[in-house]
Amino acid sequence: MTLTSKFSEVVATRELVFVSNDGAKDAYLVSVAKPEKDDGGIDFLCAHEVMSENFHKVVKIHGIDTFQAIELSIKSIASYLEYLERKNGGKFYFLGESGHCFPK
Repeated sequence: MTLTSKFSEVVATRELVFVSNDGAKDAYLVSVAKPEKDDGGIDFLCAHEVMSENFHKVVKIHGIDTFQAIELSIKSIASYLEYLERKNGGKFYFLGESGHCFPK
């Protein structure tokens, strides 16, 4: 199954594989949307999503400008993926190597 982002404008994607402690494998897609002006203020927001066949989570991160919104959005992905590893008992792999390779 090919995973496709739900965002209308995507600036970056990364395909990961989650391997649970019992050896089961699930494909995941992480996507970062194009930053946009926050409707209610002067800030910008940058959304990212983490999805698999049975899971979909969207997080919106605010920044003072588009650069900060992108930076904070990307940095928050690592923490969320590590949370999923602990919660679901397993590890993410990127290009066959252990780890998701997102900056903290």
